[in-house]
This record gives sequence, structure tokens and C-alpha cells, in this order.
Amino acid sequence: MKKICALGLVTVFMLLGGISLLQAQESDFPKNPVELIVPFPPGGTADVAARIVSDYLSKELKVSVVVVNKPGASGSTGTQAVAKAKPDGYTLVTGNAASLVNAYLFLSNVPYDAQKDFVPLGYVGESPSLVVVLASSPYNTLEEVVAYAKKNPGKVSYAAGGGISAVSTLNMELIKIKTGTDIARVIYEGGAPALTSVLGGHVTMTAAGFPTLGQHIKAGTLRALVTTIKVPEMPEVRSYTEAGFPEVLLNWTGFFAPAKIPPAVNKKLVEAFDKALKNPEAIDKLKKVGYVPEIKKPSDISELMKQQFQLVSKIVKDAKLGK
Repeated sequence: MKKICALGLVTVFMLLGGISLLQAQESDFPKNPVELIVPFPPGGTADVAARIVSDYLSKELKVSVVVVNKPGASGSTGTQAVAKAKPDGYTLVTGNAASLVNAYLFLSNVPYDAQKDFVPLGYVGESPSLVVVLASSPYNTLEEVVAYAKKNPGKVSYAAGGGISAVSTLNMELIKIKTGTDIARVIYEGGAPALTSVLGGHVTMTAAGFPTLGQHIKAGTLRALVTTIKVPEMPEVRSYTEAGFPEVLLNWTGFFAPAKIPPAVNKKLVEAFDKALKNPEAIDKLKKVGYVPEIKKPSDISELMKQQFQLVSKIVKDAKLGK
């Protein structure tokens, strides 16, 4: 009987010791460099944002934050790597609509569930996506394009440069659905050839990010009709909402960790990202690369993802897109 009691006490002490060790490890976080995965090629908006924020996050965590690009399959390759990583806070991922919302509806067998396998840590903001036409075109507003398209089915076209699952393409399809217009979709391999087709007068319009279109709008070769969110440099350009389209998909970027991350580590990371993203220097740099920075709580990020998923699902169904 005494032996059984002794063994029981040993077991209890071992369990308590294990818990204490785990708590100590969590309180010491971070002791090693943190890896921030970008599931897209270098140079894109998500990659640039990650590199800007990582510098300030490193100062808050007092360890190196290493940005690693793992592109492939619309962002799902690198995102999957983080979903399978040890949930200890040392492997994080940069996420956006492409990798955490649209992937489910356009790719087969996506190996993760964004709303179950990840927890949000911080929110960069949105990169405006604008609909543009040639400055010499007869259209000054989106309503004028829609009116002409209704009277002339199939005569209006748009260049889809980001592929069928891109936010810009899906917003164009949403316009077609809401207005009941027959606007031809012309797919291009990338934003550059899509832009060239508009500049050459081969298609009526295109939708793309402000970093791609901004210089042409400022130079007077393109005219902006609407934008997903207001562009501070161009306050005269109406938002989709102001043009009568309250539902819109956003080009957002955020940071995430595996869902089973310890609460204490999660708290430290959320606080560190919050301080890094509120740093005036970081905000200024993000603005210069085309972002409209915005602070969101983790719960608000989760709600945004849920709303955007519902809207994308509706667009895919009504426009007969997807896998």
C-alpha cells in the first residue's frame, strides 16, 4: 500500500514538474529566432509588408524575425507548412484573402482549415484595388460603364490579370452579378499584360492594386472609376460603397500562428504585433508601398475572414466559377 502511495506521489510530482517546465518555457518565449513564412514569391504586397513589419516585430520580441518565402498553389503550400509546424510560436505565417479564403473555393483538397487551424495575431491593413479605364475613354463613372453594357451585351470587357481567384477579378464578377450585365472576362497571365491590354485599347477596363495602377492614374493615362477602399492620395476616387456596391472583397494582409499555440505565447505575440504595427515608422513605410494601415483585434480579423468567405462563396456560385 505504501509503495502504491509512493508511486502515486512520484507520478503527481512528475506531472507537476512537467507543467512547471512548460510554463517556464512559455514565460521565457521567445529565446530563439522566429520564422515568418510568406507563402508567396518575393516582391509582392504580402512579402513587402512582412519584411517591413518583421523589423519592428524583432525589436519588440528582442529576437530575430526571419522572413522565409515558400510560394506555391495560391499560397497554400507555405500556409500548410505553418499549419503542420510545432505550435510553439516560432513559426508564423503571413496570410491574405488568396491563401486563407479563396483557396478553398478554387483549389482541390486544401490541406488546412483557416478558421480552425490558425489564430490571428495582427492586421496590416488593406491594399486598394481600383477599376480603371483609359483616360480617353467615354466613361467617367462605373455607372456609365454599366449603362452601356446593359444596352450593348458583350461589348464591354475587362482584363483579369490576377487569375480567376484574384480579389480584383472576383470584384469585377460581383459587379456583373449585381447589375445583371454581360461583361466579357479576358484572362491574362499576370497584371502586366492585363494593364498593357487596357493601355492599348484592347479591353475596356481592368482592376488591380494601387501600386500597379497609381503611376498611370497620376500620369493621366488611366482614369480610376472605383476603389475597394479610399486612397488617401486620390480622395476624389469613389469607393465601391459610394458607387452603390456595399459588398466588396478586400486585399487584406494579416499574420497568423498555428491554432494550438499556448495562450501565454499567443498573448505575447499579439501584444508584440500590436506595438510593431502601431509604430509610426512602420505605418509610414506601409503607406509608401500602397497599404492603408488599419489596426484590428484578433476577433475582428476572424470575423472579417468569415464575412469574406461567405461573399466569395456567393460570387463563385452565382458566377459559376471555382473548382
